[in-house]
Amino acid sequence: GEKGKGGGGDKGKGNGGTIRKTREPGDASKAWGEVATAERLEENKNLRERFASSPESLTEDERARAKALLERDARKRAKREDKIKQKEERRERTLKARANRKRARAGQI
Repeated sequence: GEKGKGGGGDKGKGNGGTIRKTREPGDASKAWGEVATAERLEENKNLRERFASSPESLTEDERARAKALLERDARKRAKREDKIKQKEERRERTLKARANRKRARAGQI
């Protein structure tokens, strides 16, 4: 802009004076990390079974991995059970609300 006319060039025109960058699309294959292969799943299954039958036969690393797998299994099981419980509670609330609306329409409340 010209001197004395409050110029400042393109400042303050659109987008609040900021330059917005668009994010480049990333590699979708890396978004969630590696997916376990069938071979890896089989190894984990065998490790769990070996740990259950004779933990002392495993190396220290194998034992640590087996414990981590079992702890993860327990967390997943608890999460699944919690989700089922929440769904049942939500269903009960829905049925109760539905019954109350029905009674209200019938003039019983």
